Amino acid sequence: MKVIREVEAIAQLPQGQIRQHIESELEKLLAEFPQDYSPSVHGWFVVLEIVDDLYAPLDVLPYSLFSKLQDHSFEWLGKAKAHYEVLLIVDDNESVMVYVPALLLHHLPCLEAELIPLANPVV
Repeated sequence: MKVIREVEAIAQLPQGQIRQHIESELEKLLAEFPQDYSPSVHGWFVVLEIVDDLYAPLDVLPYSLFSKLQDHSFEWLGKAKAHYEVLLIVDDNESVMVYVPALLLHHLPCLEAELIPLANPVV
């Protein structure tokens, strides 16, 4: 699991669709809230890498993405060609966008089948 709480941490991500989405989202956030990047103001990002990441607590949060998906306790769910994006609201001021490669959910076909109709298309 990769946690992005600073702009420089994006460099640890491989080139690809998820990295491009995070870079694009950060650009939009920084344009909307023109100040130095702060995770508590602009939100932060998590990229899951292995199936076990679905069950692990999300960084400093006491819950896993799996539990939030099962309970449908998310603000927004998007589906791109090769990944899902899940927006979780942490508190009144903070949010986290979690990126899940679609291949990880292929290991959980029942959950994936439940999420597909709920997902919004991501371009």
